[in-house]
Amino acid sequence: MASLIIGIDLGTTTTVVSRINEAGKPELIPNWDSQPFTHSAIWFSKDSPLKPLIGASAREVAGVEEGAFKEYKRDMGTDRIYQAHGVGHSPTELSALMLRKQLEHIENTFGQKVDMVVITTPANFLNEARAATIAAAKAAGFPEPITTIDEPTAAALLR
Repeated sequence: MASLIIGIDLGTTTTVVSRINEAGKPELIPNWDSQPFTHSAIWFSKDSPLKPLIGASAREVAGVEEGAFKEYKRDMGTDRIYQAHGVGHSPTELSALMLRKQLEHIENTFGQKVDMVVITTPANFLNEARAATIAAAKAAGFPEPITTIDEPTAAALLR
């Protein structure tokens, strides 16, 4: 079985996942809703505070419903806490939830464990934000070492 090498753009507004396919070429992995990207939004509803909704449905209620968050990535590496029904969540924890959902989907789709992950980060991310991104990926269950690469550098590598 070929190695499962994953690339993730853990974006502020959307998250996109790709893999290196059998031909050695990158290809997008549609999300669990068969969409090419996932809205980077999370909603802890009052009825289900321990099992958040992730993606389009969470984005629809962000800013309307308590416990619905988007753009939390902007606060990576800071001490900001997002409150949801009396429970606080750091940007790293929210990112870990997004990444865990992606990891579960990838492994279910391909029937094997991820061997390697590379996550893009904005070029202007401070070291604390990069470290928080790696911590989120570790908490999500991705294998180490976890590699981050600046978004412009990743784009330049595509020939």
